[in-house]
Amino acid sequence: MKMTTAGASRCLQGLMRVISVKNVCYPRLILTHNHKNCPYMTANRTWFSTYQIKNNGISESETYLIKDKFKEDTENVETSEIEKVDDGEDLNNNSLQHVMTIDKLQPFDDNTYMDILAETETPMILESYTKPSLPAQTFTLQSFVQQSPTLQKLIHLGVDLHKIQKRQDAANAILKMDFDRDIKDKIAFLYNVGVVSDNLGNFITKNPHILSDELNSLEVRISYLKSKKFSKDSISLIVNRAPYFLSFSTERVDRKLGYFQKEFHLTGNEVRHLVTKCPQLVTNKISRIQENMYVIHNLLGFSKSAMKVMVLKSPKLLLTGKQSLMSTFDYIHNEMEIPHQLFIHFPAVLRTRLLNVKERDQYLRNLGLAQYDPKMPGYISLQKLVEGSDELFCQEIAKSSVEDFNAFLKTI
Repeated sequence: MKMTTAGASRCLQGLMRVISVKNVCYPRLILTHNHKNCPYMTANRTWFSTYQIKNNGISESETYLIKDKFKEDTENVETSEIEKVDDGEDLNNNSLQHVMTIDKLQPFDDNTYMDILAETETPMILESYTKPSLPAQTFTLQSFVQQSPTLQKLIHLGVDLHKIQKRQDAANAILKMDFDRDIKDKIAFLYNVGVVSDNLGNFITKNPHILSDELNSLEVRISYLKSKKFSKDSISLIVNRAPYFLSFSTERVDRKLGYFQKEFHLTGNEVRHLVTKCPQLVTNKISRIQENMYVIHNLLGFSKSAMKVMVLKSPKLLLTGKQSLMSTFDYIHNEMEIPHQLFIHFPAVLRTRLLNVKERDQYLRNLGLAQYDPKMPGYISLQKLVEGSDELFCQEIAKSSVEDFNAFLKTI
C-alpha cells in the first residue's frame, strides 16, 4: 500500500514538529532520504532519515537519527523518537534502540553517503558517559570525602573544607590532587619553615592555593628572605601571621620591601622589624596602604617623621579602615583634648573601637577621674584607657565594680 502525496506531506509536517524540541524552533530543515527512489513509505517499514539543522544562520550543525513508524492507515502517524548520534557512527538495529551519545558535530554533507544500517562490532560511545570521573567543577567538597583519600587526610590535618569550597578554583584544584604526589612534600616544607602541626590545617584553610604552588618556588621564596637577613624565627612569624605571604613571588615581595624602605626612610633592620611584625603589609594592596598614609599625614595632621614612628610601633595602622581612623582620632583629639604628641607614644589607640573609647571616657568623667594630661596628678594614659578587659579597667583605673560600670552604660 502506497502513501498518498497528502499523507507524505502530513508525515513531514509531523517530523518538523518533532524537530522543534525544547521550545526551540529550527526554521530550516533539510531532508536527506536514504531510500533513493521512493519519496513515500510503505506500511510497517522503519524509516531512518538524517537531518541537518541550521538555527538562525549560525554555523553549527547537529545530526539527528529520526525513527518513525508509519501505520498502513495514512491518516495516523505515530510520534517520532529523536536520538542524537555521532556523525561518523555505525549503528546496528540493536544499538539504534539505545543511542546515548550527545555531542556537537561537524556540518553534515548532503553528498556524503553513510550506511547507517551497516553492522559494527563495537558502537562508538563517548567515554565521558561510560566512565564518569570527578567533575571539573564542584560546589561541595563534602560529597567527595568518602571517595577521596586526599580530602580525608586534609580533614585529619584540621582543614575546613566548608571554607575552601567557597573558593571554587581552589576546591577544583584540590579535587584533582593526590595527597602523596601533590601535597605531602608541601606539608613537610611548611612544617620545616615553622608552621606547627596544630596550625597546619588552619594555614591551608586560609591559603589553599599554596597546595597548587610548585615546591621549588616556595623554597626560592624562603631563600629570598634568608638572603635579606631575616632570621629563622622571623621567617616563622611571617609565614604563620600571613599564610598568603609564600604565594607571592620574590619579585613582588622585593618591590613591596623597597617601597616601604623608600617611603618611610627605613634602615634594613627597620624593614625587617616592620615586615616581621605585620607581614600583611606585603600581602595587601598597595593602594589601601597609600590611602591610609594620606589620611594619617594630610587629614589627621601628623608629620611624615611622626607617621614613621607610629607605623613602626603599630604597623596595622596602615591596614585599618580610614573612616575608623578618622572618627576615633576626632573623638580623642577634639572631645578628650589629647594632643598629637600623645598619639605618637601609643598609636594603637587609633585602632580601638570608638564605642569602647567613648564608654570608658564618659564613665571616668562621671567619676571625676578623666585626667589625660601627663603633667597632672591622676594621669591616665591612652594605653591604660583602652587596653585590658572591663574588669581590669574598673579595678585598676575606675576603682569601681563592673556592675556599676554596666549600670552606667544603660543610662547613656
